[in-house]
Amino acid sequence: MIKLNIISKTNKYDYLIEELKSKILDRFEKKKIEEIFKFENDIELNMYIDTKEGLDQYILLNSESYRNNVPSWVTGFSNEKCVYIAIDEDNISDSIKTCIHELIHLLSYNLKVKEARIRLLEEGLAYYYANQMTTGRFSIIKEDFKTNKIQKFKNLINMNSQEFANNNGYFYGFFLVKFLNNNYDNDKIIFYIKNSKEFLKDLDKIQIEFEKYMSLELEKYK
Repeated sequence: MIKLNIISKTNKYDYLIEELKSKILDRFEKKKIEEIFKFENDIELNMYIDTKEGLDQYILLNSESYRNNVPSWVTGFSNEKCVYIAIDEDNISDSIKTCIHELIHLLSYNLKVKEARIRLLEEGLAYYYANQMTTGRFSIIKEDFKTNKIQKFKNLINMNSQEFANNNGYFYGFFLVKFLNNNYDNDKIIFYIKNSKEFLKDLDKIQIEFEKYMSLELEKYK
């Protein structure tokens, strides 16, 4: 069972706690998140909500990759301990998606992983279950895929977080998880996250199948 604790770091967001918890847990139930992760024991998730300034300060103190600067587009952060979210009161629906995205990361960190984690899989899983693709993002990846095909697919695996974002890694990750779920089953993505060497071993085969899938999938979005 997943237990979610939401703590407001500033009193101005106390009124949002119950709404956030209700909508996040409802999404988890609809997407059968507990069945996907299959934890043997109960999992307790702690999430802190704050201003963007508060989030940036937390990240600067707790992240090696953002030790000197936090990009303006970063509105959520997760580590093995908790999730920290900057709330946008003018767009609560996007804030909820960010919450779900980072909580999926936190759940992933609770998996017993044998090898190094692969950002493309991890971000794809979070982006997919948070349902963060938009019409504009579909247009971006459609044009990018048409230009580059899948040549950058393997390169995304070795990019740092900024390069990954700049090269539409989140969007490719979304479609990769959708592809794996549609062509295999929900267990496949979790298996690959826990066994990244198996993913890398299967990568050439996946890349061929994924390119065909993307060509058909992106035709749906005019």
